[in-house]
Amino acid sequence: MSLRKLKPYFLRRIEKKTSLVEYNIFARFGCFDYSIKNNKVDLHMPVFQFMNHKKSKQKNYTYNQKFNMRAEDLMELVEDVKNKNPKIKIIQMGSWLNQYKPFRSLFPKTWKATMKTKRKDSIAWWGQFIRSDGNINTFLFEQFRKKLKFKYAGKFYQCKIQDLKAYLEKIKYEKN
Repeated sequence: MSLRKLKPYFLRRIEKKTSLVEYNIFARFGCFDYSIKNNKVDLHMPVFQFMNHKKSKQKNYTYNQKFNMRAEDLMELVEDVKNKNPKIKIIQMGSWLNQYKPFRSLFPKTWKATMKTKRKDSIAWWGQFIRSDGNINTFLFEQFRKKLKFKYAGKFYQCKIQDLKAYLEKIKYEKN
């Protein structure tokens, strides 16, 4: 789908104040899930909520609390991959989030961009306009509508699973 086709769709949803729902709302590891594609772990975030409210009844979290919960979720995912797919060596993700500094801080310095990008009609691009409650971030969308340019691209990033595991273990050690 081209930008011309998506634009009216988003504008109608903004006018109606309609929530957006991701096609897959199930995540096994906090807000993360994965599949195996081309002998790589394909990491994705099928839910909009960056917080795992099942783990805590708390509604307001500090940045450090959010970061630590996400790091724990990623470690659970890495351990699951190691147990079920021990021969897989690379983890990747195609999303605008890879260029968003708070998200990037969950990954080691070896988490680098590849030459691949996701299709522009995917949540990997359009997710930057969606709030964690599934509604449209009208401020960011209005900025986009004026320039018709994405702030972040849906680029693939990847690293070795062992690098991510070592980085997450270091975070856990520093936290304790």
